[in-house]
Amino acid sequence: MPLIEHKLTIKQQNFADFYIELGNATQAYLKACPNVKKESTAKAAASIMLTNVNLKAYIDDRMEELKSERISETPLRNFRSCLAVFSEMGRP
Repeated sequence: MPLIEHKLTIKQQNFADFYIELGNATQAYLKACPNVKKESTAKAAASIMLTNVNLKAYIDDRMEELKSERISETPLRNFRSCLAVFSEMGRP
């Protein structure tokens, strides 16, 4: 989803993307805001960030997109794995 559609700042989108990647709000905040050094500050700020309705909608939408991508790629990945196994079986 585009940034404008969810009305996020660059900082908010960075936080959300790191949150999706890491699964930890405090660590995501520390990565998105490298000037913040104290974990307690990051924890409090991340908690506040997660109450933002637009940010939460962005996270939910991205998670759904990623889930759909994984589901659609799985059959192709399985097919390729089978092909690799069969091609190896045919070699002496």
